[in-house]
Amino acid sequence: MFKDSLSLYRWVSEGGKRALLGTLVRSSAAVVLCLFLRTSAHGAGGEENDTSSKHSPRCHHGCCFVPSIELNGEVLSLRGTSTFRYWGFRVYTGALYAPPTAQSRDAVRGEVKKKLVLCYHRSVSPDQFREKSQEVLEDTPGVELAALEPHLSAINNAYLGVKEGDRYAIAYEPESGTMKLWLNEREPELIAIKSSAFARAYFGIWLSEYSVGKEFTDEVFGERE
Repeated sequence: MFKDSLSLYRWVSEGGKRALLGTLVRSSAAVVLCLFLRTSAHGAGGEENDTSSKHSPRCHHGCCFVPSIELNGEVLSLRGTSTFRYWGFRVYTGALYAPPTAQSRDAVRGEVKKKLVLCYHRSVSPDQFREKSQEVLEDTPGVELAALEPHLSAINNAYLGVKEGDRYAIAYEPESGTMKLWLNEREPELIAIKSSAFARAYFGIWLSEYSVGKEFTDEVFGERE
């Protein structure tokens, strides 16, 4: 088979090279696979951690909310988020922003700057806005609808229909006693109502003890995250 010892040596040498090369290839493939698996695991965990980080947007069902906003020179922090459902169907996800110094529910409900953002998961008509707000306000003790009727009619007339992905935002500024409504943050606002009493009652649709839902209110206040 081999003519001389030199031929044998060359065969052994070539075989060793082939064996060594095969070992290196297999080792490299193993290292690459290991790195891929570690990177994939880290990526999945990292995405989850980013969602819950206080410095990252908080996301629910495709609706993301930044951890803080500025309202006329004052920084408001994200207090909590929640998804409102009707007969099991997601309607909107809400986020409440309030001053960090407003620690209690009563403080947030009171004369402080605040903003509520509602991100919609389905189409809602203006009539549906009117019906639901009217229903909640009628069931809220202490709310005198007759006194609020002019402002309630004005904001009901300002509402536009929404589709999936649209956002309504309402904000209150105690310095002027003004509540404003925006659609998708477009300026100018759809309406501005100067009445602290109306603002308190209207925010109560989502923030009072007689709101659209106890679970929703608890969560936007950050108490059931």
